[in-house]
Amino acid sequence: MNISEVNQNMAIPQRLPANGSDRFNYMVSYLSDCQLQMVLEMDGHVKQQRLLQAMEASTIAEPIIGCRFIKDPVRPYWERRSDLESSGWCSLQLLSESDSEEKAIQEWLSSPIDIDADAMVKICILRTSTKDIICIKLNHLCSDGAGLIEYVHLLASLYSELAKNPRYVPKSNPVGRDQGRLFKEMGIPNGGMPQAPEPQGPTLPFTPGEAAKRRQAIRRIPREEWLG
Repeated sequence: MNISEVNQNMAIPQRLPANGSDRFNYMVSYLSDCQLQMVLEMDGHVKQQRLLQAMEASTIAEPIIGCRFIKDPVRPYWERRSDLESSGWCSLQLLSESDSEEKAIQEWLSSPIDIDADAMVKICILRTSTKDIICIKLNHLCSDGAGLIEYVHLLASLYSELAKNPRYVPKSNPVGRDQGRLFKEMGIPNGGMPQAPEPQGPTLPFTPGEAAKRRQAIRRIPREEWLG
């Protein structure tokens, strides 16, 4: 699959508009971790090349995944990247019997993401002799928590389709993510944010400072619940 050729043939825009949420998320990314992460434990080994193809296909299905955020002072926008293949967005780490799986997972979860340089999604395969642990990072700039789950399902479906047809190309969704379309469908004439009222009581103080050590809140989902 040649991504540049697919982009041209499908007329995927090279630039996509940024909405208000995108701008806000970019600003607060300097104050927060800005990472959505999921760790999947697989029976056996995945095919790394096919997984990489599925990641490439996901940038066709959801073009925003293949973009970088351009912080234009007048009108920020999303721009398609041409360097994803060389960005290291899908890596493989071999674990020996003496290596700690938990330590490797924690190191991945704690590693920072560069909001300006890194791809919107990054995957690391932690491989033992019997299984793969798929570690996924999704930049909060392009998604929320529910979107992470949807992306994992998309990636799995693309991986399965590519197993049947290595030249499979998904349908593209280049219409953007502006919530105005949702407001229109719901019949809301003005989707603007209401004026926030003055606080009636104490508010949480904010004290600027150096970045602290990262901590994660981890939820472990049983296989049965995930498949259900």
